[in-house]
Amino acid sequence: MAEREAFHDFHKKRMEIFRELVRYIWQDNLTIESLDKLAADIKEKYSFREEDIPFIKDHIRVAMGLAPNQRAFFSDELAELKRQERVEGPVLARIGGACKECGERFEGSECHEACKYEAQMYVKGTGPIIIEEKCLNCGRCTVACSFGALADKIEFIPLVKLLKGEESMVFAAAAPSIAGQFGEDVSVAQLRTAFKLMGFADMVEVALFADILDHKGGL
Repeated sequence: MAEREAFHDFHKKRMEIFRELVRYIWQDNLTIESLDKLAADIKEKYSFREEDIPFIKDHIRVAMGLAPNQRAFFSDELAELKRQERVEGPVLARIGGACKECGERFEGSECHEACKYEAQMYVKGTGPIIIEEKCLNCGRCTVACSFGALADKIEFIPLVKLLKGEESMVFAAAAPSIAGQFGEDVSVAQLRTAFKLMGFADMVEVALFADILDHKGGL
């Protein structure tokens, strides 16, 4: 089976989906109509077929922190989001419709041996089945699959609710590795300013909380 260009390097397409979702949410424009438009725009821009609509819409669902369901239409997703306080497990999801595009090379692909914890069982011609009780949600398999067959739920919408609310102060806890993560031209001070502009009360380093916990543990 010939590989289709539309599925190649799907990580970039997924980030485009996520970027548009973030824009919809911040502008209070997250509707069934806007979700349908996003799916149609991705289909048109990257030459997907009509049969790929469930695949695209499942990526939209997972980017909102919801489970994929292989439906070609949106129905109760917005109601689910209103009830959602946190992203429910399993975090990793198999997205139908992409594995077949690997064709005969599937069992020689990077994703085939990506899991080091025996959480994936491969069935020839259908792709990976995630064994939930063994999966550590490390995300290694999602990075290895460039066709978008594996994806992890993004826990952003519950965060937006917190940032828009006035009930709690929300701090961004950054790991030390954030320094340099966005290139040499982006300083930690600039990142702290960006977080505060997004609505966070401030940015602190994770090590600070570790020190606090260690101090409390010694009392």
